[in-house]
Amino acid sequence: MAVDDYAEAIALTEKIKANLPITAHAGKEYRKLLKQQGNYRLMTQEMVIDSAVYMGDEGGICCGIRPKEDEKERQVVSITHLEVDPSHPLAAEIQSYQRKRTRTLMLQNSRGFMAEMQRLSEPKGKQQKKKGDRGFGK
Repeated sequence: MAVDDYAEAIALTEKIKANLPITAHAGKEYRKLLKQQGNYRLMTQEMVIDSAVYMGDEGGICCGIRPKEDEKERQVVSITHLEVDPSHPLAAEIQSYQRKRTRTLMLQNSRGFMAEMQRLSEPKGKQQKKKGDRGFGK
């Protein structure tokens, strides 16, 4: 199952490239990663997206980012882990892409092979037993 509509993802990537630089902040998951790394400065700092590339279904649209004040430090992050400035002309389109991609990935993870393997690898006592059909109101 494909995660992204390839044509839409490429079109959005080209639009992003044409509208660079874009101001953004770290999203929730990216902030967690920065905290684990001890990089507290980037957690709340405004960042600039200065490049974008489509990495296929596995990576989605990835952005080269840098803190606004620091020209030297750069990172590459999936656009799904960034919160784009809501006043930017592409903000709504980027947010739509982020929601679609995140939803598709969650569905794949919940129904996929790995989810089934995790369920089967749980000890017998941990697996939930199906309750019998008791009917309504019983």
